[in-house]
Amino acid sequence: MFARRDFLRAAGAGVAIGSGLGVGAGLSTASVGFGDGVNLQPSYFCDGTQDLGWGLLADHPEIETVRIEIEPPSWGETSADLADARRWLDEAADNGLQVVATCHHYPNNGSNSKEDLLDAAQWWVDNYDYLAANSSFVVNLHNEWGNHETTREEFSGAYNEAVSTVRSGTDYTGPIVIDIPGWGQAYQVGADASASLDDDNLILSAHIYPSAWNDDQGRWVKTSDVEYMDENSDYPCIVGEFGSRRDGEADWSALVDRAASLGWPVLGWAWNGDGEDMNMTSPYWGDDCGSESYEKTDYFDVVYDKLGQGDPEQRPYEGPHAVPGRVAAEDFDIGGAGVAYSDGTEGTTGEPYRPEESVDLEAASENGYNICDVESGEWWEYTVEVAETGAYELRARVASEDEYDVVGFSVAVDGDRVASTSFDGTGGWQRYTTVSAGEIQLGAGECVLRIRAEEPYWNLNWFELEEAEPHPDADETVTVAPDGAREFSPATLQIEPGTVVAFEWDADGHTLSVDAQPDGAEWAGVDGTQSAGHSHTHTFDVAGTYEYSCRPHRSEMQGTVTVAPGDDDEAVSMATALDEDDDGEIDDAEILDAVDYWHDEAPVPGTDGRTIDDQTLLELVERWQNGGGT
Repeated sequence: MFARRDFLRAAGAGVAIGSGLGVGAGLSTASVGFGDGVNLQPSYFCDGTQDLGWGLLADHPEIETVRIEIEPPSWGETSADLADARRWLDEAADNGLQVVATCHHYPNNGSNSKEDLLDAAQWWVDNYDYLAANSSFVVNLHNEWGNHETTREEFSGAYNEAVSTVRSGTDYTGPIVIDIPGWGQAYQVGADASASLDDDNLILSAHIYPSAWNDDQGRWVKTSDVEYMDENSDYPCIVGEFGSRRDGEADWSALVDRAASLGWPVLGWAWNGDGEDMNMTSPYWGDDCGSESYEKTDYFDVVYDKLGQGDPEQRPYEGPHAVPGRVAAEDFDIGGAGVAYSDGTEGTTGEPYRPEESVDLEAASENGYNICDVESGEWWEYTVEVAETGAYELRARVASEDEYDVVGFSVAVDGDRVASTSFDGTGGWQRYTTVSAGEIQLGAGECVLRIRAEEPYWNLNWFELEEAEPHPDADETVTVAPDGAREFSPATLQIEPGTVVAFEWDADGHTLSVDAQPDGAEWAGVDGTQSAGHSHTHTFDVAGTYEYSCRPHRSEMQGTVTVAPGDDDEAVSMATALDEDDDGEIDDAEILDAVDYWHDEAPVPGTDGRTIDDQTLLELVERWQNGGGT
């Protein structure tokens, strides 16, 4: 069964602008029925009579759609009249273009007044029939209504009333584009509010510039905002405007690329009519009203190169990378933001290696480059070619400042999470250490491996996959977090020397940290957090008590392994410990010491705190009587 969101997005994908504005053909959510294109703003120039440059536009097939901003002639901000606006729409349609018509009353851009939005709705009621007499178009109800203070409830409430006004007052049944609030930049507000919108045929529109500020999140807009709206909106989405020449720190290019990779149509600003320096064509209408031919400006390709991207293809960079083998962190796949990687830091550090990508790189002290400025949730994908099916250990070269005491990453193969690890600060951003994420199972052939930052503030220089060492068959098994419970099962284990114990993870996010062990023992445990399915084995050779815990859940998850010789070996072990003169015999003084230890129930030195029980004392006395051999 489709959820409302799935149905509406699928229905929105069936919109066909030039064929009666019908709804319902496909189930794809990747399209709203029109393609990429550009914006035109002719209302404020030349009394609306200028040539719009259709000849030059026709030479550029990636421009499939034009969004034409119409200042209502009766509202006092333009000398163009309604006939001029209808001419613009008709000429666009005659040139084979798909058309979005926008009510653009610039004093109300960023307004939070519901009355201003309702005025726009009423303007459409009064003028739609005239404007649509000769050609069809998609209605964009008002440009950039809603500011940074507009709440989710205010946004949905105002648009429910405005959309209802248009529906009831006109015969327009096609999609209505509504710009998300905050000048088209409040992605979470727009997406969350969409669940409360009543109309079944809407499109959400975002506007992207370097100045894009997400006030709801208190930061510059990130690609994760685009992803949030795509995942959580009840409706299909577009980028109604984008451009590069505004002050700010939002990575406009990566944002547009991510939107395009999600199937959103993207409409560049502006073919002509921008009051500053974002005009794709010359002459600028503010300087010349009589031109009938146009030339491309140096800004033209900034916009045009972003059109027609569709779903960018992901492919390996200088690969696929061979497994077994080592992969440099900077050699992530080609495909752009949201396809081959997700980088939360806007822009790059400016290193010369792969400057076209929006991943932060810097020169590494060891070799090549490293990924730096890592934030939680960032990820990078690598296409690898696995030589043989089997178990491989993934090790990574990482660095971090000491103040960041727990950082780490997870690993996924073809979308399935298979491992994770965490580590302490290494003492500096270029002071590298190698950490293991454990073993993962890989099938022969090509696959895509993703490394995802689970915590921030670390650098990645490289990772490698090597064939895992074969494990001896386990004699005992301890389950880590059985069925997700925060415990080891069994929590206590008593074994003889030489016993092989397997620790099997049943849930994600747990370590096996060794807290104490006998002198001479060398059990390293597993300090990094691991995922369900991970396995660790250890052969316990040294007698004594081992204490271990899960570091993130130490108060709940603790365990012990006690290694002690069997009954036949215990007397030999005690006799060796009692043989102070190392002559291989138990003499009179040493057997008396044994009796004292037995009587006092005191631990025997050199036995990791073990005491002499009755049976062991009898065996020691028998050895003493028979000549004292240890």
